[in-house]
Amino acid sequence: MKVLWVALVVFVCAGACLVLAQTRVAAGSPSGGGVRFEAPKEFFGPLPYPSGIVAGDINHDGFPDLAVIGSGQHGHGTVAVDLYIAIGKGDGTFHPWYPVPSARNPFTVALADMNLDGSVDAITTSADDVVVALGDGYGFFPSSTESGTNSNLITSLSVTDLNGDGYPDIVGTDTQFLGGSKNGVLVKLGNGKGGLGGTRAFPSGGVLPQTLAVGDFNNDGIPDVVVANNGQLGTLGNVAILLGKGDGSFQPAMSFSAGTRPQDVAVGDFDGDGNLDVAAVVGDHGGSVSVLLGAGDGTLKASRNYLAGANPKRIAVADFNGDGKLDLVVTNANFLGSVSVLLGNGDGTFQAPVSFRVASTPVQIVVADINHDGKPDIVTAGAAFGLISVLLNSTPFPGTAKR
Repeated sequence: MKVLWVALVVFVCAGACLVLAQTRVAAGSPSGGGVRFEAPKEFFGPLPYPSGIVAGDINHDGFPDLAVIGSGQHGHGTVAVDLYIAIGKGDGTFHPWYPVPSARNPFTVALADMNLDGSVDAITTSADDVVVALGDGYGFFPSSTESGTNSNLITSLSVTDLNGDGYPDIVGTDTQFLGGSKNGVLVKLGNGKGGLGGTRAFPSGGVLPQTLAVGDFNNDGIPDVVVANNGQLGTLGNVAILLGKGDGSFQPAMSFSAGTRPQDVAVGDFDGDGNLDVAAVVGDHGGSVSVLLGAGDGTLKASRNYLAGANPKRIAVADFNGDGKLDLVVTNANFLGSVSVLLGNGDGTFQAPVSFRVASTPVQIVVADINHDGKPDIVTAGAAFGLISVLLNSTPFPGTAKR
């Protein structure tokens, strides 16, 4: 493997610990640190400025498809913001993009079966409304439902059953909820037919919530959320947990220090103790990953920080080398473009990051088995010309032949 640069990090401990690490960036078809990816497959996305990317099987063929939301310049200087779908071929490539109904000027997107018909639907949100485009199982969305939000800017979106009625609900971060009071977590309960009820919102526990993730942090069987609060005007930001009550509402947020300006979060059991843990992208030391282990009672332990690449933006969790231990991947939203993989040790700690080239300025990421070989692959969407990069996982998993 050709190493382009190596950065040696000094161990620091002041509130949160920064782990001594070497960061490697590999060229060509790299391998390193026990994980491998083929050289990236790159193609143009539907719009030059993506604000979200998700994956799901939209047409029931068993292969992941992509949904991308973003904005682009149209004729006479007008800007259109749209949702597009690309159907996967199952070999790491995709059919051409086509548009589907979406919210007006949408900023977030999710795929889920909102009307319980067995087919994936597309949910988009904006400052004004939420649109659920109902899928027919063949890749098309012939009808949709719409409901208002009274919101300013929904910056992330998840789908889960918050009140235990068997119907999927939506929950998102919102920088101005219900009457102008900023920094909230917004909830709309589903009716099982694709429709959504009224908007409820709860304080996020910090300033400028950016993203959230859903999990059961106190092991009571009820979904909770963790929020990345970015902070502003001198505030460092934090991550906060809102424990669900099981009726679609939440207990008051509990905030935890994670470093400066958290902007994305992901969850998983990183130390194998049966409790959910949190990993957040933060601004410390030019950009790093903060890991907070869960205590199982809804609280988080002190954070431990790991370097990623330059200007990390988004984070995802998967087992990339098949050892049964969860790993992290972070997009490095710089001009050169890369993702950094931090392999988990299974005890809540992570190895030095190994970075792999993708198209310039990757600002969005999704992990899915794109070529149907049983290994998690990585797809990024870049802010430079909207280029999509597909990294197919070529790591020899235990008990499998080398690709």
